[in-house]
Order: sequence, then C-alpha cells, then structure tokens
Amino acid sequence: MADYLQIEKLVYEAGQMLLHARLNTADIGTKQDAADFCTQYDVKLQRFLMDGLSAILPQAGFYGEEDTEGNRESLQEKEYIFYIDPIDGTTNFVFDYDHSCVSVALVKKGQTVAGFVFDPYANKFYKAFLGGGSYLNGQRLTLADRSVAQGIVAFGCARHKPEGVSKTFRAVEALFSQCLGVRSGGSATLALCRVASGSNVAFLEPQLEPYDYAAAMLIVAEAGGRVTQMDGAPLSLTTSSSVICGAPKAWQEVKQLL
Repeated sequence: MADYLQIEKLVYEAGQMLLHARLNTADIGTKQDAADFCTQYDVKLQRFLMDGLSAILPQAGFYGEEDTEGNRESLQEKEYIFYIDPIDGTTNFVFDYDHSCVSVALVKKGQTVAGFVFDPYANKFYKAFLGGGSYLNGQRLTLADRSVAQGIVAFGCARHKPEGVSKTFRAVEALFSQCLGVRSGGSATLALCRVASGSNVAFLEPQLEPYDYAAAMLIVAEAGGRVTQMDGAPLSLTTSSSVICGAPKAWQEVKQLL
C-alpha cells in the first residue's frame, strides 16, 4: 500500500508550485476550443506528480488530464491507478482568479481508496480515506443533512462540453428560487469538496471527467454526502459522467428536479 503521508506531502508541494506560478503568453495554449486552456504549468505539475507518485508506488498506472502524460492504454492491467488533475480550474489560473486546486486520487481495483485535494490560494487541504473519513486541514468533516432551502447550490458547465448545458441552466433557474444562493466557481473539484465541508449544500454539472471527481467523490462520501450521475447511477472512473452531489436531502431534491 502507498504511503499516504508522502502522497499528501507531494500534493502540497505541487500546490505551492501552483501558488507561486507566473504565466506569460507563451505558456498558454488551448485544447478543444478557445475556452479550453492548457498551460505549461498543467504539464509541468502533472509530470512532477507522476514522477513523485511513481517513486511512492512504482507499480501504479496513471490517468491524468493531460493526454500526453498519462498511460491510459495499460490501465486495465493495473491494480492501482493514480488519477491526477494537476490544475483543476485552469481558466481561473490563466486569469489570476485564485480559485484552482491540485487533485490526486488513488484507485484500487476500480474503487477510490484515498483522495487528496489542495487549494493553495485558500490554504485548504481536503483528504479522505475509504472507511477512514474525510478531513479539512486535519479536522474531521461530518456533513449535516440539509435541504436545498438551507444552503447554497453550486453548478458548473464548461463551454467546450455543451451536452446537458440547457438542462443544467433550467435546473439552476428553478433552484435559484428555492435555495439561499447559487454559485459557479470554475473548479468542479473544489465545488464538490465544498459540499463535503458544508459550504455548498449541493452541486451539479452535466459532464465531468474522472480526474475531476475521483478524489473529491470520496471526500464527499466519507463526509456523509451523496454523489452520483444525474440519473442516480454511480460515477464512472473510465468515462465522463454527469454529476449531482449534496447532503442527502439536497441530493434527493436536485435529482427529483432533474
């Protein structure tokens, strides 16, 4: 089994690199369209994490956001897989929005066993262990079972992933009159983690990739929240999924609305 303390230290170091990164125009590129950014720091941080994680658990495979860095072709042969999102919230990073994070999950035989998410701008480190609870800066997270009416609902929808966007905006419009406020912060991973800590009562997004939620979904579940696809099916660790997440009451309300 991997040394979780060493993984936590590595994620923290990557977060510090993100915090002190300084972009110039030459560092910024795009992928699917003009709103889908990839910077040299995305690639640099993913390589840093892969090198460090390989030293911690040499037999593990990798499922990273940056296709050139991962080895997805051989994942079925691996007992352990690290899911890496080196910068979740790259658009925020490009525009100095100071709301991005580093996310690493360790998956064993198709199940997340440990998740680590570090927001260096707010100095918030979320982590969770299968059967061992969720934590924010070392404090155990226990989610209160609130309804939509008792909190803030967060949502996301990327312009380069148009599937389900209209449905999501209709749901958010309906939820707006029922909840205490709506937010879209630009980092799905942090929005999920904020459900675990109680800052958000629910979160929804029409399409996310496994590296977006592999760590955060365990952080939510171990805190007592629910996280599924919009139809209630489990999230996939092999293909993209829609996501609804929340305290149990709020999750049920959002699911019924959708």
